[in-house]
Amino acid sequence: MAQGIPPLNEPGFAERLRTALDGGRFRATTDAREAIADTDMAFVCVGTRASSNGETYLGAVESVIRTIDDMLLAAPHPYTVVVRSTIPPGTMERFVLPILRSGARQVLGPALKVCCNPEFLREGSAINDFFNPPYIVIGLAETGAESDAIVEEVETAYGLATAAPTVRLGFREAELLKVICNAFHALKIAFANEVGAVAARVGANPIALMDAFVLDTKLNISPVYLRPGFAFGGSCLPKDIRGLLHVGHTADLRMPLCESILPSNDEHLQRALSAVMAQPGRVVGLAGVVFKPHTDDVRESPAIWLARRIIDAGRTLLIYEPEINVGRLIGANLAFIEENLPEYRQCLVGWEALAGQADVIAVVRPGVISAVAHGQLTQPVVALYRLGWSV
Repeated sequence: MAQGIPPLNEPGFAERLRTALDGGRFRATTDAREAIADTDMAFVCVGTRASSNGETYLGAVESVIRTIDDMLLAAPHPYTVVVRSTIPPGTMERFVLPILRSGARQVLGPALKVCCNPEFLREGSAINDFFNPPYIVIGLAETGAESDAIVEEVETAYGLATAAPTVRLGFREAELLKVICNAFHALKIAFANEVGAVAARVGANPIALMDAFVLDTKLNISPVYLRPGFAFGGSCLPKDIRGLLHVGHTADLRMPLCESILPSNDEHLQRALSAVMAQPGRVVGLAGVVFKPHTDDVRESPAIWLARRIIDAGRTLLIYEPEINVGRLIGANLAFIEENLPEYRQCLVGWEALAGQADVIAVVRPGVISAVAHGQLTQPVVALYRLGWSV
């Protein structure tokens, strides 16, 4: 590197390295004391390989953090540590900060700043990705003046390299973001390959099919559906997943990704059931049973499946659903609820009855009960649309 020889093959890197060397803006050293003494910010970019079971090896990160800590103790000066390596959630809090807080932080106090800044560079297009990222992510321990100072320093370090927006997150969100992005990228590739295999097997053009698919930026390629919530259901999604799987199986194709969608949805439903059953009391109130707002459609509603399991588990169930008028349930909608929840007429009650009699209330979707009504409740409330998390 010091001689202008790139250690890896990356388009455009050799030229930029030579330009930086010739301009006196780059220096390489293996002397940690020199590196820390002559700088006021360190970007930790060491590898974090994974073991066969997926556990992340943090030995290189620990080595660098301890080295920075040792050097700052020997020659204290204001310093900012930016962890750019891909690390599992909890690493900053349980691993990085304790090392620094037991050493350099005691000497430097607020003059030592620490953050997480995950990278999103792809091999083969890393330079373009650096100058044109979707965002600059900065993970912080807390909000306030100290965090503002950290963000300002990191943004200054990037300078005019990019006009991308800065996204502030907590440590754990920033640590998770990189891996969920890559998981989603892999998911898209696997989905496209499964669809392509089915299309080719039934005589459809895979490229033309997916070219049409990506033209839909309202639902297909968009933020829609990408928000944690309750399980999906309804008259379309489950049916069409089964239909696609039938086409694949008829064509003698296995589709492991698509085959996992319904079991994954059911697992989330089981988590909801566990959350409800963990609450004391025999009477469960269920607020909301239609499969989505502004409809009275209960066909394959996950809330109906949940209701069935609550009753089968021996609990008494009361249901409040303002979207349903029992007298207007007809056709397939009526047939579904009669087949899967024949007790529905005895379960459906008004809000006052549910609030007054239920020992615990499970809320399926936001808005089904008003904020005022929610605030008047004294019993435990399980918000199934944000199961296991809160904001």
